[in-house]
Amino acid sequence: MIKSFGYLVCGAVMIPSITLAGSTVYLYPEFRTNPAQFWLAFQRVYRVVKAGTNMALAYLTQPDQPMDDKHYYGALQLRQAFQQNKGLYIKFGQILGSLDIIIPEPYRATFEVMCTQNIETPFDDIERQIQLSTGKKIEELFQTFSKKPISSASIAQVHQAFLKDGREVAVKIQHPWLKEQIDGDVKLISLFTDVAEFIFKGFKYKWLAEELQVNLPKELDFHGEINNAKRIKEILKPFPDIYIPKVYEEYCNDRIIVMEFIHGTPLSDILREKEKHDFNYPKIAHTISTAFAHQIFKHGFVHSDPHKGNIMVRKLNGKQQVVLLDHGLYTTLTEKTRLSYSLLWQGILEMNLDYIKQATNDLGAAQNYKLFASMVTSKRFSDLMNTSMNMQDRLKRPKDQDEIAILIQKAAKKHKQITIILNQIDRKLLMLFKINDFLKNIEFRLGNPIDSCQITYKYVSMVNYEDKIKKQNIFRRMMYKFRLLLHKAKFEILSIVMSIIM
Repeated sequence: MIKSFGYLVCGAVMIPSITLAGSTVYLYPEFRTNPAQFWLAFQRVYRVVKAGTNMALAYLTQPDQPMDDKHYYGALQLRQAFQQNKGLYIKFGQILGSLDIIIPEPYRATFEVMCTQNIETPFDDIERQIQLSTGKKIEELFQTFSKKPISSASIAQVHQAFLKDGREVAVKIQHPWLKEQIDGDVKLISLFTDVAEFIFKGFKYKWLAEELQVNLPKELDFHGEINNAKRIKEILKPFPDIYIPKVYEEYCNDRIIVMEFIHGTPLSDILREKEKHDFNYPKIAHTISTAFAHQIFKHGFVHSDPHKGNIMVRKLNGKQQVVLLDHGLYTTLTEKTRLSYSLLWQGILEMNLDYIKQATNDLGAAQNYKLFASMVTSKRFSDLMNTSMNMQDRLKRPKDQDEIAILIQKAAKKHKQITIILNQIDRKLLMLFKINDFLKNIEFRLGNPIDSCQITYKYVSMVNYEDKIKKQNIFRRMMYKFRLLLHKAKFEILSIVMSIIM
């Protein structure tokens, strides 16, 4: 009897352990010959499996518990695992925390705290990373190098330094082992979503893992970030009040970027303590909205990780400038998506139902045009089409918690339809949802007399006019060009007036 019980206990311990070890070998083949990294990978697998098991039990064995309570419990289990796993899991948690309306509110609220979570790599590891990737010691490359990072995020951290020739620089160094972990970590998250989809037929969030699979390698490729910075610098050249820092490519590689050091104030500090800073706040909001509208609607090449820590404001020669940082993740829209998205916004702004229906169909959301328009704007469709309200009021951000709560409740009721839409549309649109929410938040907190709606309308109407011109005969093209000139003139006059006011 005792012997049989011993076999049972041994099996209960050994079988899961062997399964986890086997899973780790499969997911992280590059760590088979590195015991320390293999053990860390094993722990990450264990934490995710444990969290997934606890979540599954809560959803399957407690039929009388409210769904929101199950969601909160599941979100806490998953967040705890992600926080302990660190690295790329922090990035995944930050994505979940930023997806307003798209995922159940308990998950978004629980993961929102991870959007400000920082990971700091000890200086000894940073020093080793620099030497391994450059073949030179830190003192051979830099005159001075600050041991304390000035900022740290899920992918990398930034240190202040001076080159041998005296130039002040910001040195962005990737956290060690992230590049080696990425394949295994993404496979593990994909496996997690596959199992969840198999157990819960209503679970349709496999696209989250697919997004990670596409975007994380881009963020870990610092050569790609350098190219993005050069391209966006060219795109934003017409706007002197927007600045992209110079990159010193001769000092860069796939894990290190050395760029011009900018003395400015992070947008996060400005929003936290506006009274302490001497900036023109409406103009900051106007500049940021213009920069993103120009990227989205004119070029279809968009900075896809906008947050308050990636934007600085400075005064140079007495003039205010917005500085865009961190160019690791950009989204490139296809021509069809760019034009259809522009048409959708023109339809929303003009309350043109035909435009909304056509654009929604072209973007893949089929007959769910009302819900899709609400997802894009975070507004009820009845408000979007309310003829008694002006453009700004129809699209303004909710000001109080009651209004936000109503929106969340309505989104929860449409959860099934939302997941269907998310699995139908071009996934690149998800980044645009995130950007819309970011811009609304900035505008709401800084104030903007011209309003981002007007900026958006300026761009989408011009883009759509230009697209129509290409499809018409000579006479109609001339008419469209004339209307376009009038349209441009109107906004140029408006811009001049606003620049005088601001």
